[in-house]
Amino acid sequence: MPTITHVWIDDGCTVCNACESAVPEVFRIGDLSAEVLGDVRADGRTSRNADERSALSDHTWDEAIREAAAGCPVDVIRVAAA
Repeated sequence: MPTITHVWIDDGCTVCNACESAVPEVFRIGDLSAEVLGDVRADGRTSRNADERSALSDHTWDEAIREAAAGCPVDVIRVAAA
């Protein structure tokens, strides 16, 4: 299976907390949307990563990210893999 290189949150997040509950090492719930933590991003910033599309700095969480994306009730977690 290809390695996830990027993960971001598209518009439409309902802040349901499913992704943070599934992988708190990667996602957190912000005021208006889920966010990708800076600890797992190459740029070190915490945001939706929708505009920056910063690469992941660590691929430890690939399977968990895939599961979180599959479990998102509004299907807004996006990944790019290589």
